Amino acid sequence: MSIWMILIPIIIVYHMFRFKKYVDGKNKFAQNYLKSREQALDAAHAVVAEGRAKEVNSITGQIPLPAEARGPYSHLLSVLADHYVALLQAEGETIDALLRRAYRSRTDYLLFFNQLSQAEKRLNAALRPHLDQEHKEIDEAIRRIQEISEHMRREEAYRVFA
Repeated sequence: MSIWMILIPIIIVYHMFRFKKYVDGKNKFAQNYLKSREQALDAAHAVVAEGRAKEVNSITGQIPLPAEARGPYSHLLSVLADHYVALLQAEGETIDALLRRAYRSRTDYLLFFNQLSQAEKRLNAALRPHLDQEHKEIDEAIRRIQEISEHMRREEAYRVFA
């Protein structure tokens, strides 16, 4: 019997464990990333459907956040809710048509993306001191997400308002 017959199953189990940990982390990240968008959409729906004032501070108060991150999170929700209100009030059959009606020009759409990027950066900066210091790759991951998001948003603005 070869040593590989013993080692290969151990290596496979180890890699399966690491892959499952990666998939679970990715899914949790996606859920948390989308949570703020969902909350902002709910606030926008209340504004458009029920005629209520935009209320993001009560949402922020329900989330377990460090005190210094509450303001930036509230601002992010406000930027997103304003965007969703504009889309919900626009007329159109496709998302591109809704975006063109809501923003009228590429410049206005890029200004929204700039506001969104700034709000995300402020929130990330407020949360950074509270993240696990042992994971050095967090800063690089945040930087890459911001970089890729800005690139994709710019491409979308040019595509929608071509």
